[in-house]
Amino acid sequence: FRNRIVVSPMQTYSSTSAKPSAFHLVHLGRFALGGAALVSVEATAVCPEGRSTTHDLGLWSEEQADAFRPITDFLREHGAASAVQIQHAGTKSACRPPWRGFGPLQEDDAQRGEVRWEAWGPTSAGWSPAYPPSHPVQRADVDYLLNCYRRATRLAHRAGFDVVEV
Repeated sequence: FRNRIVVSPMQTYSSTSAKPSAFHLVHLGRFALGGAALVSVEATAVCPEGRSTTHDLGLWSEEQADAFRPITDFLREHGAASAVQIQHAGTKSACRPPWRGFGPLQEDDAQRGEVRWEAWGPTSAGWSPAYPPSHPVQRADVDYLLNCYRRATRLAHRAGFDVVEV
């Protein structure tokens, strides 16, 4: 069944410094060992302010790309292609991780080192009334985001991914 199984795990919120770790190698590698033909990495932010939480993966630096390389190598060695989903969380960014309620980051989060950043959106309206206002995206921001996606795509190639999903 190897050529019929595609695995795309959900976000795991298991990163520090937006880099993959041994957790990700084991979590994703087990799907290759189980016969998956394609294993896709969860929503991976193209820039720091594009993360949903401080525990999200990112792909905006060479250091992050290099940290993904052992994972893509492992998947390939065990017969699976690798994919990465790159994204910007928009108005759903700057949130607490699910185990703290997935609401907007607060002052007590900042005391733990999880400092809030401004979410981006089409208007200044937050994701919901419970969320702070968003940074309304302007033309210069669109150019910045396009460059972030381009860079993340190049870094995905450096990391050894076979597929990039936008």
